[in-house]
Amino acid sequence: MDLINTIIAAKHNLPESLNQINPRSGTHGQPVSEVLVGICEMRGRIAGLSTLCKRFARVLKCVAVETFLNVGGRIYPEVRAVEKRIDMHVDLLRRDEFREMECVSDIAKCVNPSFLCFRKKSIIY
Repeated sequence: MDLINTIIAAKHNLPESLNQINPRSGTHGQPVSEVLVGICEMRGRIAGLSTLCKRFARVLKCVAVETFLNVGGRIYPEVRAVEKRIDMHVDLLRRDEFREMECVSDIAKCVNPSFLCFRKKSIIY
C-alpha cells in the first residue's frame, strides 16, 4: 500500500501541486481541484489502512497459537479478500491502468468491516 501512495504522489506532483503558488510572481494560481482533494483523501485512507495492516501482522507474529486461532483465524478470510484487492490495484499500477476512484471505494470498504473489529481486540499493544 505504501507503493500505491508513493506512485500516486509522484503522478499528481504531491505535495507541490497543493501549494498552487506561481514561483515567478508569488501569486496564487488556480484553486486546488476536487480530484486532487480526492487523491489526498485516498492517500490518507491508504496510509491508515497500511498502518493497521502492519499492526495486524506484528500482533499475529507475537501472539500465542490459541489467540491467533481465536482472533486472527476468524478474520483471515476477510483479510485475504482485502489483500487480493490491494494486489489488484498494484497490478493496475504496473500496467498504468490504475483507477483512483475504484481504489478509494475499495479502501473504504476494507477499513469498515474487516479491520475495525481487529482494532477493538485487546491483543493490540
